Amino acid sequence: MRNMSLMLGRIGGIPIYVHWTFSLLIAYVVYIGVINQMGYTGVVWLLALTGAVFICVLLHELGHSMAARKYGIETEDISLLPIGGLARLEKMPRKPTQELVIAIMGPMVNVAIGLVLFVVFIVGFGTDFNLDLLEIFEAPFTGKKFVFLLLIMNISLVVFNMIPAFPMDGGRVFRALLSYKMDYVKATQIASLVGRALAIGMVAFGFFEREMTMMLIGTFVFFGANVENKVVSMEGALEGYKVKDLLRKRYTIFRTHETVRDALSMLYKGLERNFLIMDEHNSLEGIITSKLLLANKKTGLDTPLADIMNTDIAALDTNSELKEVYALMRQKQQPIVPIFEEGLLMGVIDYQTVSDFIQQKK
Repeated sequence: MRNMSLMLGRIGGIPIYVHWTFSLLIAYVVYIGVINQMGYTGVVWLLALTGAVFICVLLHELGHSMAARKYGIETEDISLLPIGGLARLEKMPRKPTQELVIAIMGPMVNVAIGLVLFVVFIVGFGTDFNLDLLEIFEAPFTGKKFVFLLLIMNISLVVFNMIPAFPMDGGRVFRALLSYKMDYVKATQIASLVGRALAIGMVAFGFFEREMTMMLIGTFVFFGANVENKVVSMEGALEGYKVKDLLRKRYTIFRTHETVRDALSMLYKGLERNFLIMDEHNSLEGIITSKLLLANKKTGLDTPLADIMNTDIAALDTNSELKEVYALMRQKQQPIVPIFEEGLLMGVIDYQTVSDFIQQKK
């Protein structure tokens, strides 16, 4: 388990997770089947359809991941949520062509799946696509209905994802096209503005038509567009600065044998909130965050830091771009980054220092 998610396995070396809330979707699907008196066969058919749709969603995310890999960008993991999938890339490309290809490959996978399903339908069931949508979820629960609905869902995934608004793929495609004519930050601002305008329209339409789902989607799109604009604007404020410009050379180190109690005593002094952990040979072993310390405050004051520290950490060198360390902090949720130079630890960069610097630049 990781972050309330269950690892299903790896595809192409990419970890695949399913979030615990996915169980709520399964329960809801069963509930729909029961209240509509679909019977055991109908419920199983509905669950199989749901599973098939999310396989298509997974393939969609793998499309993004494989395209990114061609540009040397690896995928941290792919998570399946009730509302869809999320591929976490190590970084987002700034070159328009790269972002365009990566963004569009997800929907193109669904286009390919749709074409295959179209052929399967014709070969297996003929050219009669005139199915009554009011009766499609009624017995008999046939393969023809299954393939037809899966085809419709893939078409819907393409249309929905190509809406020119963050965080959908269409928003990234739109930004990539704009980036051919203007800088990345300006392109993001315009794409975000268009996305928020569309989101407001969705919410308004949902309100007047009493479509709660449309209102929720509009809200999701609005905040997604806003967050993307904020993040890119903050990265833009760091343009041209190196890690060494904000390097903090005075920092506290804890040893692996020291305890939560020891680290909390330093945390309460209010000077630092995240710390490096080293062994007795001064080898960096991990980091400990204030969040981890406070989580173990009541039950594990005497727990060695080695037992709870985060060992999956990233490090950079003094010549790295400051925007690179900021992106790394957000991507890995790592609030402190050790900085090296020719193998020697030179200092740290922490999230608060970077945030304060950005605020001063505004």
